[in-house]
Amino acid sequence: MYDLATCEPHNSLIHGGEDNSHFMVIYQYDLDEFYLSNLWKSETTFYFKKIRNKQHNVIRNYNKVIRNISTKMQLVEIFRENNMYYCVIHTYKINILKRRWKKKYYSM
Repeated sequence: MYDLATCEPHNSLIHGGEDNSHFMVIYQYDLDEFYLSNLWKSETTFYFKKIRNKQHNVIRNYNKVIRNISTKMQLVEIFRENNMYYCVIHTYKINILKRRWKKKYYSM
């Protein structure tokens, strides 16, 4: 099942534990929160301001990565590991579907 969430790369300096290659879920949104309020935009902006200028052990351009990913809502698949929620981003699949549909539509 896919969910709407904001996420960022796991960073041991912020989240604790060991660095890994997973994206960590910052907040998971239900459909009512998504459709009925725009609070998620202000929440992500506030969170980004709070964590900017942090360093990462592996990712050199960490600030640019979190600016591009953390401030956007993503379509994700959430899983739990070591009492933390991680996710696999699937937003790119929407773009693939749109491109294929566009090619098919214009080839008719």
